[in-house]
Amino acid sequence: MRNNKFLLDTHILIWLIAGKLKNKKYSFLDENCFVSVESLKEIAIKMAIGKMDIDFEPKILFKKIKDWNISILDFDKEAVMALYNLPYNKDHADPFDHSIIAHAISKKMVLVSEDSQFKFYQKHGLFLQRLK
Repeated sequence: MRNNKFLLDTHILIWLIAGKLKNKKYSFLDENCFVSVESLKEIAIKMAIGKMDIDFEPKILFKKIKDWNISILDFDKEAVMALYNLPYNKDHADPFDHSIIAHAISKKMVLVSEDSQFKFYQKHGLFLQRLK
């Protein structure tokens, strides 16, 4: 049985911050909404190496997370165990994605994403909601 808790994938968080979802109504924003600390690490690293399309000041990032009432989830022992047990998909090798998927599985949360490669993990316990 899954919770009515939603874990946002990194790109969904970026779209929210960039205002790309502002004119649309998404039910997950009215629920218990979370972001993995792994997404925040991914954003920080990609900004540091120049791989982000937009520039986020950390203060703005954390203010928007707070304004939307999104909670930040620490990567705990259960998430690490889920990551150890997550099967490797040769077509999907992104370590941040694997961490976020494992995080969602360990907490029995619905992962909100647009990544079509995430479907592979549904047979391994991932609850997935794709934006339409």
